[in-house]
Amino acid sequence: MRLLSLYLLLTASFLSSHELQKFNLSLDFLETEESKEIEMNIIVPRNLYRPSLEENLNNGLNFDACNEKDFDLVNSTARYLTFKKNITCSNFPRSLDARNFFSFYPDQTILVNIKKETSLQNQTFLNNSKSKIDFKEADQNFSFFSLGLNHFLGGYDHIAFVSLLALLIIGIKQLIYLLSGFTLGHAISITFSSLGFISVKISIIEILIGYSIFLLALEYLTIRQVNKNGIMKINSMFWISLVCVSLVFFPEITVLSVGMALIGISYPYLIIRNSLIRIIATVFFGLLHGFGFASNLSNFDSQSLVSSIILFNLGIEAAQILYAFFLLLVLNLIAKTRLISRLFLKDFISLIVFFFSTLWFIGRLLF
Repeated sequence: MRLLSLYLLLTASFLSSHELQKFNLSLDFLETEESKEIEMNIIVPRNLYRPSLEENLNNGLNFDACNEKDFDLVNSTARYLTFKKNITCSNFPRSLDARNFFSFYPDQTILVNIKKETSLQNQTFLNNSKSKIDFKEADQNFSFFSLGLNHFLGGYDHIAFVSLLALLIIGIKQLIYLLSGFTLGHAISITFSSLGFISVKISIIEILIGYSIFLLALEYLTIRQVNKNGIMKINSMFWISLVCVSLVFFPEITVLSVGMALIGISYPYLIIRNSLIRIIATVFFGLLHGFGFASNLSNFDSQSLVSSIILFNLGIEAAQILYAFFLLLVLNLIAKTRLISRLFLKDFISLIVFFFSTLWFIGRLLF
């Protein structure tokens, strides 16, 4: 029981490391001869709801020179809550300040549609480090490129995956190809899901993201071991045990666990015999990771959705390449000191990632 409690404590901070749900705010600037109004609609994922949410929204999103009312709940579904309020202003405000909101939700992001007379003018985002929008200076292009950068840096599992790619690959050219393949998969799934062509269950995607990192870590450990057959036998025993546990205690995930076990057992054999499998797998893993963020963009207006997706993915690609090069540079600099070998550092990092990927995968699958 103590071991189970320790396990849950270790995994609690990481089970949702690939952030899936965000607040979506729509601001519609409406002007008549009598008044200037802003219609605010904010869509809140139900899993982010807390009893003080409405008070936090009322106190946390502030305009200058406006007569503000409280938010009202106008729609409730199994996945989302929608709050709305109309604000009367003497003149349209120059900015929106959300610093107070992020004192309540420091780790969250608000995706923002800015409209004029129901026509979309701009799209941007707010977070704890960018908590204010200047409506005259808002730069959509930079915002979504920056959002892609922040998405990569804020996702533990995303960083873990790219770290393993950097450790596995020999040669900069091959690394860039694989990172681009990963981004291609990411872009395809975001595009199709955001435009409504594909619908996915977020809980399943979370499991599969952890699964993808586990497989990549297993690949590294298999390649590094002299006794590859021994590693493969242990891997097979792990998957057989997992299927047995799901059959007995979690019958609702038996089909999923059997499918993952078949791939998990065969993956090391395939990757050793054919390097093309790694390229195909990397694109496929990119598809899985892309679905993780797609649910956030699905609530955006479609008028500039495609350009936003492109900019977002360019931001991710830039962050991935910069991070991978930085990691390899640090490893080389440390190795040059001759205090620790480069190979030892790579093995050490891969073991850490393997440990946490196992926690993510098992935790998301069973709990």
